Amino acid sequence: LFLLCLSLPLLFSESPFNQQFWGVFGRNTGYLTYLSLLFLMILSCAISQITLYHRILRTFILSSIPMSVYCIIQILKLDPIGWSEFNTFGTLGNINFLSAYLGLVSVAAYSLLLDSRERQLRIICLMLLLIDIPIVLSTGSIQGFMIFLAGSGIATLYFLLHSPKLKILFWPTTFLGVVGIVISFIVTGK
Repeated sequence: LFLLCLSLPLLFSESPFNQQFWGVFGRNTGYLTYLSLLFLMILSCAISQITLYHRILRTFILSSIPMSVYCIIQILKLDPIGWSEFNTFGTLGNINFLSAYLGLVSVAAYSLLLDSRERQLRIICLMLLLIDIPIVLSTGSIQGFMIFLAGSGIATLYFLLHSPKLKILFWPTTFLGVVGIVISFIVTGK
């Protein structure tokens, strides 16, 4: 259904084919990107081994470390490349992409911080969280912070639900999460 909904505008829209296929210049989120993401989703569903998921999470987190270091260099105004943009954007081209990316990385780091039994990995995840959340806030883009709040909330609920000792905290935490969501809608709706 998603593929059909994606293909119909490509075939029947009057927009230029190149723009629809590749995406708008600078974003490149066209038909090919979403088709690739669809195949990655189907592939990840087909290969459902928990060890693979842990490897993917670790790789995702470790590959974000150079981006975090580069963002710190940009925040300190020590960037050797003379970009026309003065905000922190990493190598992703704009602050919104960086914010969303680091939000996703922070959710992955938080999840491993809760679940991992490896001390070194937990220390890396904690350090990454302490570095990436301030970077997300420095971008001024709300996407990454909202992704982190939603993802870490879901990870916390999952952890509480599957922890025999802490299972009793599941419903009070769920209630607090719902109250927080309602308050955020009220505050942002004004």
